[in-house]
Amino acid sequence: MLLLRSEKICWYSWDRAPSFSSSSCLQAYRENFDPHAVILTECRLMAYFGVEPILVADVVLWPARSIIKQSYEARERKDDSSLPFHLGYGNLNGDGFGIGWFPRASSLCVDANPCVFTSVTPAWNNENLNRLATKLESGLIFAHVRAAYPGMPVSEQNCHPFQWGRYLFMHNGVVAGFMRLRRALLARFSDAVYNTVQSFHSDSAVSFALFLNCLPDLTSVHPPKVLLRALEDAIATIREVQAEVGITATSLLNFVVSDGATMVATRYVSAPGEEPASLYYAEGGGFDRGGASCEAGSSGMPVPAGVQAPRPAPRACREDGRAA
Repeated sequence: MLLLRSEKICWYSWDRAPSFSSSSCLQAYRENFDPHAVILTECRLMAYFGVEPILVADVVLWPARSIIKQSYEARERKDDSSLPFHLGYGNLNGDGFGIGWFPRASSLCVDANPCVFTSVTPAWNNENLNRLATKLESGLIFAHVRAAYPGMPVSEQNCHPFQWGRYLFMHNGVVAGFMRLRRALLARFSDAVYNTVQSFHSDSAVSFALFLNCLPDLTSVHPPKVLLRALEDAIATIREVQAEVGITATSLLNFVVSDGATMVATRYVSAPGEEPASLYYAEGGGFDRGGASCEAGSSGMPVPAGVQAPRPAPRACREDGRAA
């Protein structure tokens, strides 16, 4: 596997079959002789992708730095005095949450598209989340907790992850100047994509629709390099419209998208020289609950800033970072 990083954007792609893209990406293969698991964690989002299914609780409830923990004790938020306290310095993400998962292959499952459960209540205080997380299992799980910007409605339509067809999508960060950009961004959409927008109030929901708009078509199964290119084009479109409107504020675009066979994530900041929002990953040859979690050390492995190849052989990872 290779990790390639361009100057301002990191791509991570996990897919079923070997492939290579000129975009910077980390690739592992879901179907091979050494099953592996991959976890993406950020201060306010988490994604699991592995051959073996795990319980949603394994990433949402039980880890020491679970998404539940991050809903009321988030770390590494970028300090910004221009933002309201709960966004610029606080540690709360209590404006709703969501989980998304792909169903296991089964003769009883007539719809292979992903399912989502969202709520406007704080994740730490939702009993249904606790009930579902200990019963649902999947090989691909998304989880997200939300801190809404002032003026943004707190509703289930604005909770991540967003779903359309075979795609799941979530975002941590902000599209700078979104209220001024929204009309111009929506004008770029085809009629078919315009009707997929889950919430016109949400920069994240509109970003998801922009990704869909950048796909060659909405119904085909696309190879990983096509999903990579669609995210590249979506970010490029946002930056292009910002330049047209005169938006110079910083955008933070940590996107994660999956169609069930491939997962792609970005870590992007628009301002030269600024640090993007935190994003970590851990990978291993299997999942070891070990009575705690599937974390790699106290903070996970930060996204590297250079090329690392070849990557070490997959290994199971425990919460204390020891190899299994």
